[in-house]
Amino acid sequence: MATVKAAAYTWTRKTYTAHAALICALTEDGKWATITALDLVTALGDMYQIDNPRFDRGRFQKACMKEGYNA
Repeated sequence: MATVKAAAYTWTRKTYTAHAALICALTEDGKWATITALDLVTALGDMYQIDNPRFDRGRFQKACMKEGYNA
C-alpha cells in the first residue's frame, strides 16, 4: 500500500462524513466491492465539484497520476 505525504490542510467532521458517504456509495449492498482507481478519482471529483464549482477535474485527475503528482 502506498503512503501519503503529510499536507498542510485542516479537515472537519463534515469532510470525514462526506468521504465516508462517498465510500459507502461505492460499496455493493453494504459489502466491500472492488473498485478501480478511476472509480475513486471520479467519485472524489464529483464530490469536490459540488463543494467547489471552480474545481478543475482535469488537473485533479492529472495530479492523481504518478507523472502528474507535484508537477
